[in-house]
Amino acid sequence: MADGIGIEFIDIASMERRSLEAALAQLVAKYSRFPSSELARMIRGINAEIIQRRIAREAAIIAVTNS
Repeated sequence: MADGIGIEFIDIASMERRSLEAALAQLVAKYSRFPSSELARMIRGINAEIIQRRIAREAAIIAVTNS
C-alpha cells in the first residue's frame, strides 16, 4: 500500500538512481525537521516497498536453494 504520492516518490528515487533506503533516510531526516502527514505517508509507503522487496528476494533465494 503506497498511495499515489509514495509511488511518485519511488519513481523519482529510481530515476535519480538512489536506493529506496537512501530515499527513505532522506525523507525521515526531512520529517524530523518538518513533520507532516504527507511525509509520514511517503515514509510508510517506501518502508512497505522495502519490506516487500526484501521478502520477495528472500523467497527467491529460498526457492533457488531448495531446487
